Amino acid sequence: MRFYKHVVLVVALLSAIAMYAQPAYRVADYMPMRLGDTLQLQNMLDEKLPPLVATYSDTLHFKGQFAFKRKENAQFRIEQLDAGGWKLFAVGLGGGKEIIFDQPLILLPAIVKQGEVIKLESNYILLEAKQKKGSGRQTFEIKVEGNDSSRTPLQNFADCFVITTTVLRYPAGGTAEGYSIKEWYARDIGLIKSAGEVFTINAAGKRQHKGRIALMLERAVVNGVVMEK
Repeated sequence: MRFYKHVVLVVALLSAIAMYAQPAYRVADYMPMRLGDTLQLQNMLDEKLPPLVATYSDTLHFKGQFAFKRKENAQFRIEQLDAGGWKLFAVGLGGGKEIIFDQPLILLPAIVKQGEVIKLESNYILLEAKQKKGSGRQTFEIKVEGNDSSRTPLQNFADCFVITTTVLRYPAGGTAEGYSIKEWYARDIGLIKSAGEVFTINAAGKRQHKGRIALMLERAVVNGVVMEK
C-alpha cells in the first residue's frame, strides 16, 4: 500500500513539473495591435481569389472599453489586447450584419503555456443595419500549439506562436455553423498563415464540410514599414 501511494505521489509530482516546465508565451509579442498595420494574405486555394487584407483601421470605445477595429475585407472584428488578455467584443459579417457578444470574450490570457486549452462561450445578438434581427450562442475552443517556423510567399519566419481555434455558432432558429483553423502569428508582425475548414452542423451534431481556408502573408505594412517581395 505504501509503495502504491509512493508511485501515485511520484506520478502526480512529475505531471506537475511537466506542466510547470511547458514554454510560456506573451501573446502581445505575436499579436501587436498597431493602428495602421496591414497584413495582406494570399489565398493559396486559388490565385484568382482576392487576398485577405487585415488592417487595424480605427480605435474606439466599445461598451466603455478601449478597442481596435480590425477590418478584414468586407468584415471586421472589434478587439483588444491588454494586461487582461486578448478580448473580442464584436464581429462584422459583411452586408451590414454584426454579432455583438453579451460580454467581452477573453480568447487568451496575456501569458499562455504550450498545450493550454481555453474554452468559453457567450450569447450574442445579431444586428442588421443596426437593428436587432436575431440572437444565438457561440462557443470557442483555443489550443496553444506552441512555437514553430513558417514559410510564406513574403519570407520565412523563424519565431511563430501557433494556435488552433474551433468556433461553433448556434443561431436561434437557424442552421448551426462553425470553423476550425490553425494560425501562425510571427513575432512583432501578427498573422502570417492560416489553414482550416468551415462547416455547418446538422441536426445530429455532425459536421458537414463547407469549404477550406488556406492563407499566407504576401505583403505587409508593420509599424509604418512596408514589407513586400
